[in-house]
Amino acid sequence: GDDRTAEQSFLTALSCCKESNNRQTEGDVLSNLSFVYAKRCNYKLAIETLLDALTIFRSSGNKSNEADTLVSLAYTYLEQKDIRMAYKCANEARDLAKVTVSLRDDMDACYILGTINDYHLNKLELAYENYKEAIDIYEDIRKDLMLDDLKISFSRISDACYEQMVSLCIKMGKKEEAFRYVERSKSRALIDLLFKTINIDEITPHSIPAQRVEELNGLKDRLTWHRKRLRRLYASIDYYEIEKIETNDKCVEKNIIFKEIVEIENASMGVYEDIKRIDPEWTSLSYVEPLEMEKLRQLIDRDSTLIEYYQTANKIFIFVVSKNDDIRTFQLDVDENSMKELL
Repeated sequence: GDDRTAEQSFLTALSCCKESNNRQTEGDVLSNLSFVYAKRCNYKLAIETLLDALTIFRSSGNKSNEADTLVSLAYTYLEQKDIRMAYKCANEARDLAKVTVSLRDDMDACYILGTINDYHLNKLELAYENYKEAIDIYEDIRKDLMLDDLKISFSRISDACYEQMVSLCIKMGKKEEAFRYVERSKSRALIDLLFKTINIDEITPHSIPAQRVEELNGLKDRLTWHRKRLRRLYASIDYYEIEKIETNDKCVEKNIIFKEIVEIENASMGVYEDIKRIDPEWTSLSYVEPLEMEKLRQLIDRDSTLIEYYQTANKIFIFVVSKNDDIRTFQLDVDENSMKELL
């Protein structure tokens, strides 16, 4: 929270980079410095800093950092209400993310495009597709993290995406779809809550042969080792040299490691799917598939009605579900502070 000291440290680092002609790190420092300016709402300076970083990454051929920077630019332009440039940067970031297989950049770019199409361009069908893609990517990332030791949460953007998707579906008359996304959001929140209090690795499946569990754990260990190798390799890569020599040894090594990671991930998912069939209760601790509306209605008797609430930053959505009637939805304009007072 000490942005003054942070700024001074970044500026000192920037001087060091220029003295040693370390352009790659200079781009990283500029990207981080932009967050300080954005925090102060000095969006003009934040954009100038990000554009300098973008120039460095493009000249060095570092497409991964280029995609990151374009995402940051899109967010900053959006804060400045420059919708045209935000849309342009988000589109470019999304295209690059497909090339670099950067799921996080892809997710962020889709979310930004959805927000623009939803709130600024009134292109609701496009916004729906953007939000859907962002949420699908997010849930894929989380599912993979559950197979790994990276039990982390990056839920701020995903929360907003679920909320905007629910609101959009209701606006478009897709009530059952809205309810499904509410359930997906709550399932994800429940898993996050579980992982704050339990360690899934310490829970033994009831009906799975011990060797299958050992096989999954062995694959997880190999994945962690290969990913560490890949991170160390990326940290040591000279992007200027790679641009000159496509057959650079580090490029070859990177491709070999990446291929091994993909093979191990596929093997892990195969074992995981087998375990899921044998012991769905255990696998549900890492991934929950919400009930479809048809199955949900089968569980409701004729004399009962399900009322479900979903709170966002400034609304409460209410879903009324009965066995045979169409789902009904209601909205209340209540922000978080008002809700606390009412409670």
